[in-house]
Amino acid sequence: EEVRLLRRSGCFALFFGGESGSTKILESIRKRNDIGDCHVAVDRCRQAGIDAVFSFMVGFPGETREDVARTMDLIDALARRTHRFRCKAIWRLCPFPGTDVFEDAVRAGYEPPSSLEGWDGYGYLSIPQLPWLSRARFREYAIVNGITSYEIVNGWRFRMPTRPRQVLYDIVTANARMRWRMRLFRWAPEWRLRNFLFQEWFGKGT
Repeated sequence: EEVRLLRRSGCFALFFGGESGSTKILESIRKRNDIGDCHVAVDRCRQAGIDAVFSFMVGFPGETREDVARTMDLIDALARRTHRFRCKAIWRLCPFPGTDVFEDAVRAGYEPPSSLEGWDGYGYLSIPQLPWLSRARFREYAIVNGITSYEIVNGWRFRMPTRPRQVLYDIVTANARMRWRMRLFRWAPEWRLRNFLFQEWFGKGT
């Protein structure tokens, strides 16, 4: 009833932090929902005519490649339930003070900035390393974020203001969907260039 009321009021999308498709990780970060709740949320939004927009995270302390694979498989499973599901992005963990995961990260060896200047531009692409990840996996998760920032599931297509920008967007989106389907994230020079340009254009930590 509440979701239908939201729709009648003009709501067209609800955002959810799914965070992980691994029960182990959800428990470790003290997330109170479970994976089944994601399916319920998507179904209720579909029935009400509301888009269900989810974001997820990778790079938690103690997370394995199997845990990450479960997150990606959950995204595909939710997309199969309805065309109204969208994946906003998979973010690489960026520990922020005041959160439980920040304390977990510090205990696992993470060293946050030690000065006010050090916090300038602090963000998921500017942190130098997460000590429980290899450098290769750390870089790979930045690629995963870039790819999943595009419409990798359900065929959504944004309208860009000019024809050249639309063509470029469609090419990048097609590349993202191909890499997502094949789970090709380890060697992606075009996405490393894209992330570099984003920081140059929009600022450190973007």
